[in-house]
Amino acid sequence: MVRLRVLGGFALESSAGIPVGPLSQRRAEAVLTILALAGDLGCTRDRLVALLWPESDGVHAHHNLRDALHAIRHTLGAEVIVGAGATIRLSASADSDVREFLRALAAAELTEAVALYGGPLLDGFHVERAAEFEHWMDRWRSRLLRECMDAVERLAEDAEHGERWRDASKWWARAEELDPFCTPVVVRRMRALARAGDVANALKDGEAHHRRLVEEFDVEPDVALFDEVVRLRGGSVRPVQAESPSAPRRGQIRRHPGVKGKGS
Repeated sequence: MVRLRVLGGFALESSAGIPVGPLSQRRAEAVLTILALAGDLGCTRDRLVALLWPESDGVHAHHNLRDALHAIRHTLGAEVIVGAGATIRLSASADSDVREFLRALAAAELTEAVALYGGPLLDGFHVERAAEFEHWMDRWRSRLLRECMDAVERLAEDAEHGERWRDASKWWARAEELDPFCTPVVVRRMRALARAGDVANALKDGEAHHRRLVEEFDVEPDVALFDEVVRLRGGSVRPVQAESPSAPRRGQIRRHPGVKGKGS
């Protein structure tokens, strides 16, 4: 069994976690990633060629694809890719963190899914003269980030509803890691920390977010951040109240206008 790690970068490892490879071609790594996300449906050879060799004519492009598949089979074994004719897919002898992530989401195993999200898809990965692949990769990066953010927000709100304010603050901190420029997320963490009795760190988090926006983008955060700072400094927050804090519900979190988070 071979496992692909494509969330946060690219790596190959055995089922025991031992590094495998590396592959001799960057496009061979791209092929594996595309097949991992294609799942059991697989991907046609024509689609792979269009994504990765758009500047080559048909004959040369398909020859290059055969070379990439040979490199994969040489390193990982002939059985790793299956399928005859137009469509190919990864065999059962190969799995990936991204497929595990998507399976965990489908099963509503949110904590496991968030733990599996190691960062943006193929972070730092680039294929020269393959603009369509770059667009494909950006679309998947955005989708996977959104799904992870949604899972984290659900976990944070579940903790809030159970008055587990320390847990809620940790989940909002994870959301802040995913999108460090999202003021509403920071405000939610500040409120959770304050409900847990940690007003000092709530204020520090707000001040750090303010500095980050000014230093990175020369913009001010949403007025909600300043309102929350004033409220906390005024001592108006009572720790561990029964009611949930007034704040946007899940799906209503809004990012700072014009500012993108990690993986965007």
